Amino acid sequence: MTTINRPISERLRDIIADFLNVLPSELTPERKLEEFNVDSLDFIEILFLIDEQTDLSLPGDPADLRRQIHTLADMYRIAEACETAQGASHGEKKSPTRTQAAPRSPKPAAET
Repeated sequence: MTTINRPISERLRDIIADFLNVLPSELTPERKLEEFNVDSLDFIEILFLIDEQTDLSLPGDPADLRRQIHTLADMYRIAEACETAQGASHGEKKSPTRTQAAPRSPKPAAET
């Protein structure tokens, strides 16, 4: 479903929820990526999906971004700043030009 003027944080939440195979309601801003066992490859795949589905390329090297992004709020904040700086449209792409990554298989939850 494509909705114009949908906030980037909602679009990112939905993209990440699909990738992680979790409900979007589980992805509250204060949640840490580690809580979902997001490893470096998962993080790169999430960045790829964000680029593909929103036309928004988060600035910087993925390793640098990973050091900056600990919570979902961090990702939302960087994406919102990037969207403003790039003057990106607020609508989702209707048809990606590249093949989308398949959702990952659930990993066992980290012990607390």
